[in-house]
Amino acid sequence: MKKAGKWETVKESKAAKRARILAGKRNQDSSLLNKQALNKQDFLKVPKNTSMENENDPPLKVYTSDEDDLS
Repeated sequence: MKKAGKWETVKESKAAKRARILAGKRNQDSSLLNKQALNKQDFLKVPKNTSMENENDPPLKVYTSDEDDLS
């Protein structure tokens, strides 16, 4: 009788399982995109002031050498 109970359940094929998983992922991805709607500001974000780690530091002074003038 135990075997009869096992045969009653239909085994899912590999292709059907793959299709079910991909459909679930597709639905999950589309729901994430709907929650995070992009706007113009997302593409125009200006990076924060990363050039100076400490605003109290004086600017970097560069002195040219004679070799730089020749090249």
